[in-house]
Amino acid sequence: MWAYLATGGLWESTDFGADWTRIREDNVAFPLAVRDGSTTRLVGVDASGLVTSTDGGGTWAQLGTPPTYPMTSLASTPDGRTIYARAPDGLFRSDDGGQTWSATAYRGLAFAIATSPDGATIAVVSQATEYFRSPDGARPGPALTAPRGFSLRRADRNGPRPRYRTRMDFPTAVRSIGLLILAGLLEIGGGYLVWLWLRDGRGLVVGALGGLILFLYGVVPTLQPSHFGRVYAAYGGFFIVLALLWGWWIDGRQPDGWDIVGAGVALLGVLILFYAPRGGS
Repeated sequence: MWAYLATGGLWESTDFGADWTRIREDNVAFPLAVRDGSTTRLVGVDASGLVTSTDGGGTWAQLGTPPTYPMTSLASTPDGRTIYARAPDGLFRSDDGGQTWSATAYRGLAFAIATSPDGATIAVVSQATEYFRSPDGARPGPALTAPRGFSLRRADRNGPRPRYRTRMDFPTAVRSIGLLILAGLLEIGGGYLVWLWLRDGRGLVVGALGGLILFLYGVVPTLQPSHFGRVYAAYGGFFIVLALLWGWWIDGRQPDGWDIVGAGVALLGVLILFYAPRGGS
């Protein structure tokens, strides 16, 4: 196996990672080992572009380099015939072992990529941590602007699913707001019971009930029609308002003027963040 370090160099291990030998002084980033007939071939990225080695990393030869810079990761079929290169401006594909390249229909920064053994299916994790797959190798379609043209489906263990919504209709928005409020009540209510247990000496049953309610709080945000980061950012604004209302109604602590102003600003911000119409994800 081969690996590269941020401090420099390409390293090889022949005993499953127990011991390592440095075989190249400068970096070869994102090294892939592919089986080309009876030969193991390495493919990676150095300062000159895409390179390959057929002698275990001793010598390297230049391959065709995608028309992009920098390359930020590679994915390949086991035989090295089909290679995908990830870059800030999209995803590129080679069907001849890295000699020539073409742009796929995927545009934008992908966080991670992987391909099926035949190169036909490509999986992409977006920068927003959404997981998609394309059954046609992300080949260009009539339109190349994401998400159209990249025949993506959000995927999970239960099979394909549509992309996250970016423009909510009215019923979806109402349901989403209800879920945010429910999540806030569950977290504050569960936390309040734990507070009563630990701070006010209530029984263990009260604390255990609070823990159960907090678990349910963790489930509710997964029902939202958006990704983790945006859901929890929006939830934060609702939490501020609900926490002040809870303290007022349950503990008798009336919010002052600055509380109200701050909560209003937070709520307005998350309404813009979560419900503004968007063309992308």
